[in-house]
Amino acid sequence: MINWRKPLWEKQEYRYPHGAGVGFSPFLTAYLHEDQEVRPIMIVVPGGAYRYPSVREAAPVARRFYDLGYQAFVLTYTCNPALKVPLGMQPLDDLARAVRLVRMGAEEMHGDPHRLIVCGFSAGGHLAASLCVHHADAEDPDPEKNRVPARPDAAVLSYPVITSDPAVTHAVTMQALLGEDPPTAFTEYMSLEKQVQADTPPAYLWSTVTDESVPMENALRYGMALREKKVPFELHVYSQGKHGLSLGDEDWALRRCTETYVREQELAVLKAAEEGRIPMSEEEKDEFFKAFLYGPYAGEKAADTPAPWIGSWPEMADSFIKRTLH
Repeated sequence: MINWRKPLWEKQEYRYPHGAGVGFSPFLTAYLHEDQEVRPIMIVVPGGAYRYPSVREAAPVARRFYDLGYQAFVLTYTCNPALKVPLGMQPLDDLARAVRLVRMGAEEMHGDPHRLIVCGFSAGGHLAASLCVHHADAEDPDPEKNRVPARPDAAVLSYPVITSDPAVTHAVTMQALLGEDPPTAFTEYMSLEKQVQADTPPAYLWSTVTDESVPMENALRYGMALREKKVPFELHVYSQGKHGLSLGDEDWALRRCTETYVREQELAVLKAAEEGRIPMSEEEKDEFFKAFLYGPYAGEKAADTPAPWIGSWPEMADSFIKRTLH
């Protein structure tokens, strides 16, 4: 396997305050085959409420798709750990730049630029679907890169956040992305079921009935919007399973993933807050540290129970992709 890491932005291009200001810059991590076979490309976009990228939805998923024959990548994109500066378009710009960089290097990496798929989880599913519906708006500041299409050829959306509808959205995800009081037009723009067009890429979606964090209605609404526009899709709703299942295997349950590079921004922001380089009240600081050092964003310490019934979703997604992208 060939592994490498590549930054998305030059220093002068990247300006998100709690990224560039704390020494973080978004990057791609590659998992590439050593042979000369031209393979489909999978860019994995972990979830984490737009506050952090989940370790369990990053390298393990990329390695699974590598084993299925893909040239695989993980995108460590811009997040908003402290909920201080709304992300706006930055994550979308990150993913669009990642798609363009991979397409530009596809020949050298033996990847097929016409079979490029984005695979997003939860908030990462929102980001992947955002590029699917807003690819035409994702302009790159570099004219050469901007000539390269940012539209994915297909998407795999795992228990995705889709809508901004307060009844079924994930509130923290929307807060991190949009801020406390966003303009109505931008909220609608990021309610993705309302933005599907005939050129939206095909999608494989899955969720669970018992997901209490991101209700299955998010995936259902996106599927219905795709059907209305006659865009190919496949939707699976499992009868049970908690949010954040990723691969649902024993490694997931026991948190065995040791490739934790996606935590870099989160750790940099924690350090900056501790040193007083990010303005925070003592109450805000206390809440932030509890959440990321001991609470849900640090990972629940108790072991989970494997969910083997969802374990074949990567193979099912691969089958859909092969049937859809001729």
